[in-house]
Amino acid sequence: MCYWKMWKRPKQRRKQLRKRGLDEQQINMIVSSREGHWKLSRTLATNMGMGNAWLKKQGLISLKEQWSKIHYPA
Repeated sequence: MCYWKMWKRPKQRRKQLRKRGLDEQQINMIVSSREGHWKLSRTLATNMGMGNAWLKKQGLISLKEQWSKIHYPA
């Protein structure tokens, strides 16, 4: 949701989603939508473009992994 909000303009959102390999039909549906940031961040197309692997590459940590380390130590 934060990345979607950071890319404020539709032109920027379109550019970023195109970089991540989404096709034009998916991009047009998402970029032209009037739904809120949170709802659009949970769509299939945005999750395909900005998946867990991409988020990890950006330097973000997984809360699920952190929770598992705390509750189920090796």
